[in-house]
Amino acid sequence: MNWVTLDGASAASVLGIIILGLGGWNITILLLIFFVSSTLFSGRYIVKIEETAQAFAERARRNGVQVWSNGFWIAFCVVLSSIFDSDLFLMGAAGAVAVATADTWATELGSQRFNAKTYLITTFQKIKPQTDGGVSVPGTLAAITGSLIISIVAVLLFPIPWAAGMLTIF
Repeated sequence: MNWVTLDGASAASVLGIIILGLGGWNITILLLIFFVSSTLFSGRYIVKIEETAQAFAERARRNGVQVWSNGFWIAFCVVLSSIFDSDLFLMGAAGAVAVATADTWATELGSQRFNAKTYLITTFQKIKPQTDGGVSVPGTLAAITGSLIISIVAVLLFPIPWAAGMLTIF
């Protein structure tokens, strides 16, 4: 499967080395759950009748900008965790994965899979789906579900004191 472009693969490799190397398997597993689920839910793998094979290949793959925009803060928190030897920054990295998952699921499931009414969050005017600042009920529910799944997995993966700290949030 061609899930990423060449620059996307390069970005994922750099981020993967940083995140796995400094953060360990727990954060890496969270990131993999985000990436695989978001890719599978994207609907990008549904070929449109009028679409050429080349157009589909470009639309279906994630590029370097998308990889960096979702992975930068995760890597940043992992680096800080390594520098300061603090699990607090790993919590930040897990939170960043939850945010990336929420954002991506809201877009991919909320506006691509369902033809729901979308409203501008600042004025509540009806707008076209996938417009920046647009919210919909299915998108909001997808965002909550995605971030909750990442949070639950993080609680299960990390040490007891760390997980207990996260449970106080709920």
